[in-house]
Amino acid sequence: MEESLQGYSIDGVAPKAVVRPQHRQEIVDVIKWAAAEGAAVFPWGGGTQVCLGGVPDRVDLVMDLSRYNRVIDYQPADLTASVEAGISLDSLQRELAQGGKFLAIEAPMSARATVGGILASNASGPLRFGYGLPRDWLIGIGVVNARGVETKAGGKVVKNVTGYDLGKLYTGSMGTLGIITEATFKLIPLPVASSALAAVFPSMEAAVDAGSQLLKQVYAPHGLQVVDSSVAQRLD
Repeated sequence: MEESLQGYSIDGVAPKAVVRPQHRQEIVDVIKWAAAEGAAVFPWGGGTQVCLGGVPDRVDLVMDLSRYNRVIDYQPADLTASVEAGISLDSLQRELAQGGKFLAIEAPMSARATVGGILASNASGPLRFGYGLPRDWLIGIGVVNARGVETKAGGKVVKNVTGYDLGKLYTGSMGTLGIITEATFKLIPLPVASSALAAVFPSMEAAVDAGSQLLKQVYAPHGLQVVDSSVAQRLD
């Protein structure tokens, strides 16, 4: 039991307990209990971004959302999808591909990274150059705040601009404003084809210069990343 709790450590601080809700009401109930007891709760998606943020004084409870992972609603014709926060990005992309659609966001370790965690940390990858950040594709969001109160913002249609965009406020908030439980995204058609090109340069300066030249071309890449030799050796 102690070893399993160590696996949920945040900056070396292990939680006293871990819960794994499968339903939204379970999330609400746990947060209400924690609020009444004064317990510190930390949401956990795939554990890929827990190194970010300040070092906690204590971790009373980790809420692992990986079992809260359904696709709630997928409308390929309307280019929208609503999902529970614990679904991994790779799993979501596979579901969307069956309808010929694609969510144009990227995150490190996408097989583990969850939608909620990606939004909470505003994680992204090289594709942000061509497609933007996760917040640019978010059109609706569900959150449970620190008192266990459910709130929703935005909607399920692409043209949805009324009032302050709370989705952008919650994106990058690192769980400090509440636990993200659901998200609705606008989608794009799945690309007919895509490819990646790797090139080796004699120096970092030469690589950066080549990248700058590429970005000036008519057909600029959607993503571009320059890495040093130690990172390049680890690439597949």
